[in-house]
Amino acid sequence: METLKNKFNEMKEKLGSHLKNLGNAAIIVGALFLGAFARDIYVKATTKSDTISETIVSQKPRAIKETSIAINERGELMVIDRTDGSCQLFEDSVGKVIFDMYAARIYINKTK
Repeated sequence: METLKNKFNEMKEKLGSHLKNLGNAAIIVGALFLGAFARDIYVKATTKSDTISETIVSQKPRAIKETSIAINERGELMVIDRTDGSCQLFEDSVGKVIFDMYAARIYINKTK
């Protein structure tokens, strides 16, 4: 009976030793993951984006004397405010659709 208790105590000590080592390894791995996560947050917070910010603009319609419309070399539509010189840039597909509508209106007026 005494040898059984001794074997049980030895196994208990070995198991405790292995669990302690496993716990230490888990703490180290957890610290590494936490450091990587903190680094990602820091990098995202400190770097500036190189992309152009897009804003949704809802304004009242302006008179023709206040605005100019142009299409740049990339086919993008530019709406230029003549009063302050600010410019709004739209995708090339928007510019193409508006240009086609305008050209169709001129063609219909000329053929009447």
